[in-house]
Amino acid sequence: MYSHIKRLRVRGERRPDREISADPGAVGNLTVFRQGAEIVAAFHAGGGTGQPGELLPALFRARLVTMHGQGMLFQGWERPLGHDQKDTESNKQEWSVRLMAAPPEVAPPSQRLG
Repeated sequence: MYSHIKRLRVRGERRPDREISADPGAVGNLTVFRQGAEIVAAFHAGGGTGQPGELLPALFRARLVTMHGQGMLFQGWERPLGHDQKDTESNKQEWSVRLMAAPPEVAPPSQRLG
């Protein structure tokens, strides 16, 4: 799903509302999948964004907490050293997600950032 995402926490601590509001976030492709016994949310560059790979560290034990219109709140755990480092420290993380009807390069002006 093409989405606009803002991270709501840094090293497990909730960011101030002013900081979250000022954050432009990122636009890319959100995928949610099962990896073994865990649900994982991953956020990658969408076609035509010019950015390769992951835009944010993956969210492990991801769960959809709330949904309203085109907005969603995901909670889970972020592994700063990467998703293959299961025995390392994890930080609580939340993503504010706004779904986009089309990829950024073809999205209507009302859904584009910037």
